[in-house]
Amino acid sequence: MNMKTKTIMNISVLTFLLVAASSRCFAEIVIEDVSTNRAKELGVTIRTNMNGQAGVQVRLEFKTDGKLKNVSYVELQIGDGENRIMSAPLLVSYPSPDRATVRFSAYPAYLPTSTLMIVVRDTPIGGTGYRFKVKDFIEAEFAAGVALGGQADRPAHEWLSLYQAGKTNWFSAVRPIVQSTNGVPELIRELSCAEGKHRELASSLLRQVYSDAQFKDATAPTNSVAWTKWWEQTGRTNSVERLWHNFDSHYK
Repeated sequence: MNMKTKTIMNISVLTFLLVAASSRCFAEIVIEDVSTNRAKELGVTIRTNMNGQAGVQVRLEFKTDGKLKNVSYVELQIGDGENRIMSAPLLVSYPSPDRATVRFSAYPAYLPTSTLMIVVRDTPIGGTGYRFKVKDFIEAEFAAGVALGGQADRPAHEWLSLYQAGKTNWFSAVRPIVQSTNGVPELIRELSCAEGKHRELASSLLRQVYSDAQFKDATAPTNSVAWTKWWEQTGRTNSVERLWHNFDSHYK
């Protein structure tokens, strides 16, 4: 290969890379943080549902007309600044000619810092990024469970009832219980509940916050008296973060 041919090939490769990069990188992207009311105007909906051990599935759906007619890509970002965990485009599917959908799954703890941005090529040298903060759109029951700080204002019995009735998911029910000052003692009291399903749920959750062991821990208490003794002597010294870590480790 002579020098001239090599030079032409290098220029061709460089040109290809620049063109490929320009398909997603605009000269200027104007970002708009979208409120729930603005989302309705744009024809955007965001919904969540449990997705097994993958955590929570977040689904964004939008109309492919009006402001969102010329969508270039949809980007997911988890975390901010130095704490950013990831930033990547999502696959866009089209269930109908006038509707588009993207989805991703994550553990509930990541949702408060997750954003979705629909980038539209609406100017010759730039575009608009419509940014949606996931925590502003997820259902009220779920939002209470993902923690945006603060204590749960419902007793453990009510959270277990909501979960049992299918009105919230397991992670959303557990987090406010773990965060509550009296959450674990209330769970211990649930072991004496007349409802068998409540006793089963409370027993399972207590074992999960007790230890991060993936298999049944032989040292775990087996009745309400033993659980009360553990809580008074040892359990109450655990931080909320430690109790949540123990619970969360069973789903990784």
